[in-house]
Amino acid sequence: MTTVTLGLTSKFDSFKPDLLLIDEACQCLEPAVLLSLRYNPATVVMIGDHMQLPAVVMSDNADKTKFSRSMF
Repeated sequence: MTTVTLGLTSKFDSFKPDLLLIDEACQCLEPAVLLSLRYNPATVVMIGDHMQLPAVVMSDNADKTKFSRSMF
């Protein structure tokens, strides 16, 4: 499941994870990770390679507001 899907659906409102594992974390934007953190997991593990592709954002406004940054 993606971080955005997990954060935007009410289907998981009772979801109480012990562990949140985020793969390709270098491509994951801060807002997407923050959406997933609303479930208050005990542990968060972010896996990624900072030498690979960065997060892709096609919005000048996102660049100006720093929403194009990777959480990693």
